[in-house]
Amino acid sequence: MPAGSKTGPPLAKAKPISASVITYLRSRKTVRGRELLQPERVVRRCKKLCRHQVSGGLVQSCGHIIPESPVLALGSNFTALCILNQSCLDFGNIYASQIIWKIKNRVVPKEQYNEINRTVSSVTFNDTSLLATPLTCNILADGQIEQNIYGITVTLGLPPEKPKNLSCVVHQVSKLTYPMTCTWNPGRHVFLDTHFRLKYRWPQDNFPDCIPKDVNNSCTITDIQFFVNLEVWVEAANALGKAESDPLVFDPIDIVKPLSPHNLSVNSGILPTVLKLSWENQISAAVMKLKFNIRYRIIGETNWMKVPPEDTASQRISFSVQGLRPYTEYVFSIRCMKEDGVGYWSDWSEEKTGVTTEDSNFILRGGKSGVATGHSKVEERDNQFYWTVWIRWPGTSDPQEYKALVDTGAQCTLMPSSYEEVEPICISGVTGGPQQLTLLEAEVSLTGNEWEKHPIVTGPEALCILGIDYLQKGYFKDPKGYWWAFGIAALEMEEIEPLSSLPGLLEDPSVVGLLRVEEQQVPIATTTVHRWQYHTSRGSLIPIQKLLRRLKSQGVISKTFSPFNSPIWPVRKSNGEWRLTVDYHGLNEVTPPMSAAVLDVLELQYDLESKAAKWYATTDIANAFFSILLAAECRPQFAFTWRGIQYTWN
Repeated sequence: MPAGSKTGPPLAKAKPISASVITYLRSRKTVRGRELLQPERVVRRCKKLCRHQVSGGLVQSCGHIIPESPVLALGSNFTALCILNQSCLDFGNIYASQIIWKIKNRVVPKEQYNEINRTVSSVTFNDTSLLATPLTCNILADGQIEQNIYGITVTLGLPPEKPKNLSCVVHQVSKLTYPMTCTWNPGRHVFLDTHFRLKYRWPQDNFPDCIPKDVNNSCTITDIQFFVNLEVWVEAANALGKAESDPLVFDPIDIVKPLSPHNLSVNSGILPTVLKLSWENQISAAVMKLKFNIRYRIIGETNWMKVPPEDTASQRISFSVQGLRPYTEYVFSIRCMKEDGVGYWSDWSEEKTGVTTEDSNFILRGGKSGVATGHSKVEERDNQFYWTVWIRWPGTSDPQEYKALVDTGAQCTLMPSSYEEVEPICISGVTGGPQQLTLLEAEVSLTGNEWEKHPIVTGPEALCILGIDYLQKGYFKDPKGYWWAFGIAALEMEEIEPLSSLPGLLEDPSVVGLLRVEEQQVPIATTTVHRWQYHTSRGSLIPIQKLLRRLKSQGVISKTFSPFNSPIWPVRKSNGEWRLTVDYHGLNEVTPPMSAAVLDVLELQYDLESKAAKWYATTDIANAFFSILLAAECRPQFAFTWRGIQYTWN
C-alpha cells in the first residue's frame, strides 16, 4: 500500500450472517420494541454504519485515526487515536468501547486500548519495532458484524547519523579543469529516505549546495578556486531529524591529484649505464610545482626499482637514470605530486622502454669537484685533480703542455702566457689584489691530437685552471680509447643548471664564480592585494618586453597564476634605457616587516678580505642590483602582469 494512503471503505466486506442468526431474526418481529429488519436490510445497515453517501457521490469514512500516516523511530513509544464521526453515531448504538484495533489482520491485545470517551479509543505501543502496516480501527456493527472504520500506514526508521570520514580530492582532468570530489561515510541504514547535501563556503561567501546523484556518499563540485581556504561539510536530513559532519577547512591546491606526466621518452647516449627520460607535465608550474617518482625494471622481470625520491624532489621535465646494465632493455614509468608533498600522487604514467648502449672503455668517477678521474693523465694532489692540457697559442705551431686544475666552480678557463692586453679584463682576488689579464682564443686539446678553439683568460700571472666553460662541452676520448665525462655537466643532470644560466650572473668575462645565498622567506601578506596596471608610455613597451624575455630566459622571473597582482611602473634612466620596476606599495601595507636581505657592501668586503678565497668577482656597485632568491611559497604575492601575462620573481 503506498505511503500515506488511507484504508477506508470499501476496505472490508460485511461478514455473512449465519443461518441460525437469520432463523432467529425471522422468528421475531421486534427487538426491544423496534421493528425487526429482514437479514438483507441488516447487511445494508451495517454497511451504512461504516460509510455514508455525501454530495457528488463521494464516499466519506465514518471515522479517522490520528496521527495520519506517521513516521516513527524504531523502538520508540507510539499512541494512535481512532475518532468516530458524529454521522456514525446517528446509525445506532455505536461506542468507542466497540472499537477493535488491528495490525494487518492481527488483533491488538485489549490491554493496550484506552477508551477516552464515547467516540475516541486509543491504542499504545511501547516498542514500535513490533508495529506493522496497516494499523486499522474496526467496529462490531450491532455486535455482530466487524467493519473497518479507518486505516493508516506506519513508517518506521531511524534519524540520520552524523556523516563521518569526510575527505575531498581535486582531480585534474585537463590542464584547465579541476573538479573536486568529496566522499563520506553516511552511517547506518536508517530505513527512510535521507537526503545528503555537500555544503561549502569561503570565509565571506556561501555557495549552492552540491546534491549527490543516485548515491548518498559522494558529490562533485566543478567550480573550485585555488589559493583561498574553503570550508566543507555534509548535512544529512530525513523525517526524523538532521545531522552534520565535522567541517574541513583547506586550500584546494593542497588536495590536488594531478594528471600523470605524458609523452614520456627514453633515450640512450654514449654512456652505457645511463638512460635519459624526458616528459611533459600536464599542470603548469605557475599553478603547482611538482616532485616525481621514477620506477624502472628490466624487461622480463617483475620487480620494480626506484630512483631515490630525494633525487627527483623538485620541478623538472627530464632525468638521467644511472647505474644501469649496458646493452639492456628497461621499462620506465613516472608519477608526480605537489612539490611540498601535500596532496595526492598521480597515477603512474604510460610505460616506455629504452635500451642502454653497448659497454666500452669508459671511465667515470666523481671527484670532490664532481669531475671524471681515473686515468694516468689525471693527477690528484691535496684532494684536487689536475689534467694535462695542451694549448696552441695564436701565431704558434708548437703546443705548450700545462698541468691544469680541474675546477667546475670556475666559469672560465685560465692559462699563463706572455700575452697581454689583447682584450684586457680585471679580476680581483687572484693574487691578493686586482690583476690585469687578457682574453683571447686559442686551440685546446686534452689528448694532444684533437683540437678545438676556445676562449682563454691568460697573462703572465694567470693560474692553470680548466673551468666549467670547457668541461661542460661533452665527452672526451683519450689516446687509449677511454671516454671521459666531466661530472654533472657531461651527465646532463637536470637538477644542476649550468652556471651561465643561473639568475644573477653578469654577461661579463671576468665573472668566474657565483655567490649562492639562501632563499628568503618573506612574510605572507595578511590580505590579497590586486592592483590593475598603470597606463604606460608607448616608448616603454618594446624595451620592457625585451627585458622581461631576458629575465625569463635567465630564470629570474617565471609565469604564474596568482590572485595577487601589482602594477609595473617603467622608469626611464638618464641614458635613455628603461628600468623595470614594480609598484609594491599596496603589498607593503599588508605584509609584516622583515629585515633587509640585501648584503651590506662594506661588511661583504671585510668578510672577503678575511678569507683565503681563490677567486671572486668585482662589480661596479654604483649601478648594481641585488637579486634575492625567494622561497617558493612566497612568490605568488609578488605577481605582476604585462600585456596579459602574469609573472612573478624567483
